Amino acid sequence: MPNATQSRAPVEILAYVEDPGAANMVMGLGAALRAKGVKLSLYAAGTALGYLRDRGEAVHDFGDPSDISRFFGKDGPDLVAIGTSENPETPAFALADAARGRGIPTVCLIDGPNSADRRLRGLGDAPLTHLTDWLLVADDTVRAVFMALGVDAGRIRVTGNPAFDRVRDACDVLAARGRAALRREVFPGLPEDGPLILFLAELSDGLDPTQFRRGPDYTLHGRGGTDGRTEIVLEELLDAAARVAPDAHVALRLHPKTPADLYAAYDREIATISAGDNAHAAVFAADLVVGLSTALLAEAAVMGRAVLSVLPRNSEVQWLSGGENGPVPHVTTRTALCGALAHALTDPAGFMAARAAAPPRTAAAGRIARALAAVARGEIPAPDGTLPYMPPVLETPRLVLQPFPDDLLTDTYVGWLNDPDVVRFSEQRHMTHTLESCRDFIASFTGTPHGLWAIRDKTRGLCHIGNISTEVDPHTATGDIRILIGDRAAWGTGLGGEAWMAVMAHLFDDLGLAQVTAGTLAGNTGMLKVMEKSGMRETHRRPGPTPIDGRTMEIIYACRRAQDWPPAR
Repeated sequence: MPNATQSRAPVEILAYVEDPGAANMVMGLGAALRAKGVKLSLYAAGTALGYLRDRGEAVHDFGDPSDISRFFGKDGPDLVAIGTSENPETPAFALADAARGRGIPTVCLIDGPNSADRRLRGLGDAPLTHLTDWLLVADDTVRAVFMALGVDAGRIRVTGNPAFDRVRDACDVLAARGRAALRREVFPGLPEDGPLILFLAELSDGLDPTQFRRGPDYTLHGRGGTDGRTEIVLEELLDAAARVAPDAHVALRLHPKTPADLYAAYDREIATISAGDNAHAAVFAADLVVGLSTALLAEAAVMGRAVLSVLPRNSEVQWLSGGENGPVPHVTTRTALCGALAHALTDPAGFMAARAAAPPRTAAAGRIARALAAVARGEIPAPDGTLPYMPPVLETPRLVLQPFPDDLLTDTYVGWLNDPDVVRFSEQRHMTHTLESCRDFIASFTGTPHGLWAIRDKTRGLCHIGNISTEVDPHTATGDIRILIGDRAAWGTGLGGEAWMAVMAHLFDDLGLAQVTAGTLAGNTGMLKVMEKSGMRETHRRPGPTPIDGRTMEIIYACRRAQDWPPAR
């Protein structure tokens, strides 16, 4: 692999987005790329232009879509990234096609699974007519949808969505102001008694209007006087709230493109209306946030609010952020809606705990920047932890961490495991190890999200000095690190801590995990120092399984969380 200090030519990336969903995927991207010495030229059109400007992003108006050649000078750009929705005539496709014709790599940024078959179709008949070289997608559900369309898994990376990082930051600010005060500020005149249900309105139209109108597969029907998808769900919510929570106030949060009088027929049933730029404040002030498939539902869940998706048909579950396994509970029948409303309003924490979804990946802008910079330089982006997971080579000033190769399965390695001093604080000391047992251990990582690396010392000719491994739980977004330094000459040199930090960086920066954990016996002072120096903090203790030197020792567990980790550099 290239030396970390090797100089590189300046890199320039051209990006174009045209809707707020795609715009979310470039939030904070300019700053993250600048930190890597990469220049971003960001262009937008349509609703994305105002959306990004309102949020302080440096963005240019795309201008005349017929003049694409103006974006390509003799020196670049080195990569073109696009973010589309369902517009078949978007200039994004002409931009990507022109890049390919010049041998410039292309990337598409995709925020959600909805309209997947239209994102890259254009005016062609196939859903992947304008498939780019790489796809950077927000979550595993989006990845699965595009794989089902025929995209090779090897050209997709799951990066997370920067919108969720922005939401986490906003939540801290809003929490300091207090929910009661926010409710009075955002919903002036609303009585303070009774729970507040905020309904997130969506448009009942799109490129294919039939997708947003009543169909034979609808399991919700409203009051029968409208065929609009959103209106049907709103009617179901109003009726269910009147039955199970008559003291609740139902407020309406308008979509930015919603005509002011669209919901005038429900004026007597809607307590108040929210619109404008205070979406997160309105969400944070609510006791329950209800919608259909808007991304704001997932953002509300990240903010710690109780949320509920009400869908008029089962097939729309795939439109939700994270899909079936995402952070947003959903219902598709009237009976289920009434039950969910009652549960969410009486026990919101218990209602959301039953969902137990993995949290969205953190520090997404840094991860997107790392992937774009790698592709622009002709490199393969780091793995994202999805299966089939292939641990990358990791490099530090003194070490190379190599996915464990067969040629290092040696008698020396086996000897470490049978050395009582090396495994003094490990339960491995109760076993006799052989080449065969070690081969089985190495093979156990295949097909899993876990990683095993050989630690090799650069200063000694890449000598094998130990191993480091991870056990990753994708459901809780947690990675546990274990390490063995078998070569006694490496003890006390700090190489173990150096390897530890490299793997921790991979878990946070590349895989986007929410937390990294570890545990060791209280007598293992060397390991405790590694954990402490890596920023981990003790979480709990429990008695060790077997005595060491005739005395029982506690196991000390520690953790470092993503919010305490610096973003990807």
